[in-house]
Amino acid sequence: MAGDWIKMRVWLRRDPRVASMADYLAIQRRFMDWLSDPVRRTCDETAHEHVTSDVTRAITVSSLLEIWGVARERGDREDNDLVLKHCDLDNLDYICGTPCIGAALNFVDWAQEETKTYKGKQTQCVRFGNFFKDNEAPEDRYRKQHAEAQARYRAKSSDITSDITVTPREEKRREDINTSTRASRAPSSSRRKPQTQIPEDFVISPGVQKWADANGIGRLQAHLENFKFTCAAKGYAYSNHDAAFKRLSEATGRGLELSA
Repeated sequence: MAGDWIKMRVWLRRDPRVASMADYLAIQRRFMDWLSDPVRRTCDETAHEHVTSDVTRAITVSSLLEIWGVARERGDREDNDLVLKHCDLDNLDYICGTPCIGAALNFVDWAQEETKTYKGKQTQCVRFGNFFKDNEAPEDRYRKQHAEAQARYRAKSSDITSDITVTPREEKRREDINTSTRASRAPSSSRRKPQTQIPEDFVISPGVQKWADANGIGRLQAHLENFKFTCAAKGYAYSNHDAAFKRLSEATGRGLELSA
């Protein structure tokens, strides 16, 4: 069942090498005769006299699907190459039924014939160079690169830490630092100042007046009355009354409403 499936790039039809293969096939006499025979037409110089380049590219892609499927099922992996034994370029034509497809693969350097010694005998083979690299899914490539990066990082970290000797005093100091760090990161809700409602005798403090003068905030007394009225009406409570009053005074000048 595994041989029934093969990963192919969805944009393969637009690969420049597929376009080159399709153009190569279009000017081969055997391919032209094979393509035009069912309709009793004859091509003079190119198959594109009767069909568009989209047709020859579609034929090329479908032929590659069959060839690569058989090669994955019957071939052997050598690094990133795929080697199909007992086969030559002409046999590739037979596999997919498309004349000259083997020569077209060789034309774009996707397949080369070679002779290998197999079980003591010289055997004709077809090598698909960089097959597994060219047809590797992006997610597989990412996982591989990520794993290699992690391996390099672990190796580097191991080389650094292997030369470090930790004394008992240093270990105790690390424990003390970790303890103090955890304590400093503890939730601060218990230390937060409680929120209270605005007292009736709340007035403009010297610090607020100085801030208003520095920032050009006018009509401060009117802002104060509005602040006290809004807080009483809506039950607002704050942990810092002066800061809340500053926010109201600044927001009122921009036409905004006070919120809790």
